[in-house]
Amino acid sequence: MIGILVATHGKFAEGILSAAKMIVGQQSQVSFVEFAETDSIDGFKNRVYQSLKSFGKGAKVLAFCDMFGASPYNVLVQNYPQLNKDIEYQVFCGVNLPILIEALLSRNQYQSLDDFTKHLQQMAAETIKIQNFDFYKKG
Repeated sequence: MIGILVATHGKFAEGILSAAKMIVGQQSQVSFVEFAETDSIDGFKNRVYQSLKSFGKGAKVLAFCDMFGASPYNVLVQNYPQLNKDIEYQVFCGVNLPILIEALLSRNQYQSLDDFTKHLQQMAAETIKIQNFDFYKKG
């Protein structure tokens, strides 16, 4: 099973996983790490490292983060050289509830982390919708 790690600013990671649990139920091989205002980068980096390592040698993990180029993303990328011999992981930037639910529900269908992330990337655009209210203005 592909593991899921969510690393974000503030309480976002815990909140989005709590919301996902309400919809799809309790999940195994799921973890989160939050970057609080009072955290140092080094402390956060170490917690992310430990969380990734806890999935175990040979694990495949998809690490979600909230923003490309921000601290959670940077820490996930910085940890890669130390972990890539033991854990295969990729980083998916821009987590939202629909894509996290899709990941939780479909991860058992994939042996390849590359195929899994490609599937989610294709699905990601479909998770963002803009509601147009022009029909209210016409009449």
